[in-house]
Order: sequence, then structure tokens, then C-alpha cells
Amino acid sequence: CPGGRPGACSAGRGEDGGFLCMDCSPGSYLADGHCHACSWTTIVGVICAPLLAMALFAYLAKISDRPLMSEPPHLKVNVMVTGQLITFCQMLAAIGKLMPSWTYPFSHFFNVALLLSLSPD
Repeated sequence: CPGGRPGACSAGRGEDGGFLCMDCSPGSYLADGHCHACSWTTIVGVICAPLLAMALFAYLAKISDRPLMSEPPHLKVNVMVTGQLITFCQMLAAIGKLMPSWTYPFSHFFNVALLLSLSPD
């Protein structure tokens, strides 16, 4: 409770902090329960991430026109194995989130699976 008049939000939550002061002021974002000012790296990341994703999709669309049979066989196997490995790690990460507190060997195992699953969490 920040004190002050009823309905007042703490610093960084703006004049109208929204329902239960859950919104941050313009130019800031919510992380770890606190409002942080947007730095130039945050803004650049928000702008560059979609641009890089579009460039990646354009590149993948361009190379998808090539016939797959013209590629060396070991490349096809590597692509399939990598896809299966990422899918397996994503499955293990989902299983790891089913129970919030796994015991020692399993907790480390599921943390590694979460890391290898390419999850943004």
C-alpha cells in the first residue's frame, strides 16, 4: 500500500494504474512485479525482433523453392534429427511444468530440457 488517497497507485504506476494498479506508466514495462523504465535496448529489441523474424521467414521461403532431393543426404538426416530433438525437449519441458516441485535429479533434468526446448520462458 503506497499510502495517500484511496485508489492511489505507487510510483511508476501512472495516474490511472488500471485495475488494482497493474498497469505501468507510458514509457515503462512491468517485470518482476515492478515497473521499469524502457531503455533504448528494450525499444531496439521490440523493433528489431519482428524485422529479424520477417527476414528469417523470407530467407526460409526463398530456400524452400529448392528441391529437397538436391541436398546431400546427411543434411536431411541432420535436419530431421534436430527437429525431433527439439520436439522431444519441448515435450519434456511440458511434463516438467506439470508438477511445480520435482526432486533433485528430475528438477535438473527438466531444467535442461526447458533450456534445450528453445522456450522463451
